[in-house]
Amino acid sequence: MNLIHAEANAEEIVRLLDNTLPSPRRLLVAGSIRRRCAQVGDIDIVIEATEEQREKVRWAVDFQPGFKKLNDGNDIVRFTKLGMPATRTDIDVDLYFTRPATATTPANWGSIVVCRTGSTSFNMWLCKLAIRDGLHWNPQEGVYRMTKHAANCDKIHCGQGCTGDLLASATEEDIFKVLRIPFPKPEERV
Repeated sequence: MNLIHAEANAEEIVRLLDNTLPSPRRLLVAGSIRRRCAQVGDIDIVIEATEEQREKVRWAVDFQPGFKKLNDGNDIVRFTKLGMPATRTDIDVDLYFTRPATATTPANWGSIVVCRTGSTSFNMWLCKLAIRDGLHWNPQEGVYRMTKHAANCDKIHCGQGCTGDLLASATEEDIFKVLRIPFPKPEERV
């Protein structure tokens, strides 16, 4: 779909979310729309939400006429916004949840916004920059300086059994600063 059509559909979904979630909360349309791509494949929206707010969003998607839920995980709700019968153009929508900061858990808004704004090739480049500096970027969590790798770790795809010190996750600016690059505008992230 073209950018104008995608933006109009994203605005409609944002209005639904505005009516569902109390303020204050953060919400951002990401992906190809944020990068201002002429053609958009789907709609990506990042939402900072508590568990209670996530349940309200799930409920709103379940009972919204014209929405068909495809997947529902802890950190994502994926659904299709069914098109009008005349156009038969369905639109896939991904809602990505981030967590607010608590006394024991840092916020991961910045890392998820960077990841979901993309592009895929830009994100792969960021991973390479992290490796260059002996770091690891987990898009769901943030940038780490690894302190221990599991026996089966290839030091690129760190996972269970690997530990490290979180260096950046709360803002996009933090992510780019720790990777030692200037903040790129979303439309430059190709």
